[in-house]
Amino acid sequence: MRKALLSAVLAALAVTACANQKRLTDPVQHSTRRSRQLMVLAAQEARHIPDADTRLTRQLNIANQILVSYGTDGVSDALRQATDTLNTSGPQLTGHAVLAGWVSVAQLSRAAKDQTLATQAATRAVTELERMPDPAERCDYVMGVAEEMAHTLGPDSAIAILEKSGNWASSIVADSTRRSARLAFASALFNLEDYEGGAAMLRKEGDALWSSDAMVALAAPTTFFAAAHRGQQPVGVQFAAEAPVEAQMARDAYAPPPAPSQAYGKSLSFDSVFEGRTSSTAK
Repeated sequence: MRKALLSAVLAALAVTACANQKRLTDPVQHSTRRSRQLMVLAAQEARHIPDADTRLTRQLNIANQILVSYGTDGVSDALRQATDTLNTSGPQLTGHAVLAGWVSVAQLSRAAKDQTLATQAATRAVTELERMPDPAERCDYVMGVAEEMAHTLGPDSAIAILEKSGNWASSIVADSTRRSARLAFASALFNLEDYEGGAAMLRKEGDALWSSDAMVALAAPTTFFAAAHRGQQPVGVQFAAEAPVEAQMARDAYAPPPAPSQAYGKSLSFDSVFEGRTSSTAK
């Protein structure tokens, strides 16, 4: 009796053990570690994609997916695959794609807390920008590179490239385009608290009336000076003429709205050029 009972228990344990065994035909079980590793392998596998733009876009999106879904671990491994593509296949990419690629690597590296890789990528973006043979074409990408430089390398580095760009803009033939470029560069310098640099940028046009008007517009279109110049009060603000003390207090408290952003050039950010795409928007 005891022998039969012991045999039954052993048989039950054997069945339980077999049931708990992992079978090679089982579905791949998800875990953060396993999923992250598979994503890194996917980035490595993507290096065999023949088209350089498609390859770079895939690698950057995989790095971003790792960051969003699994945290910072593994992001830099995936981004190094993208840097390999940029280093080895740069000639197969447009200048826009190369610059956007390095800027995107810097952005994603910063998000992943890899300051070393971010610094390397931002520095390389500057190098690639300055390598462009046509100074007028460089101006299309100055704002995108300077934006990332300010975040990764600091304001002084961004100021340095913006100040150089004022001379590059001299190669832009169309007056309106050249002025739009310099106005955007000056606005960026003002945002970086380099007021002398911004004013010097506007003066490069050699038209004091235009540069003065540009500064008034950047101060904000409804500033008191601009309004007084037109013989008007700022829109939306009423000051009672019969109560001068109260009116003065209202003026003192009034903060003009910001001037519109001075958009110029082509975007280089990851979300604009690569995110969620099978190929980049770079042309």
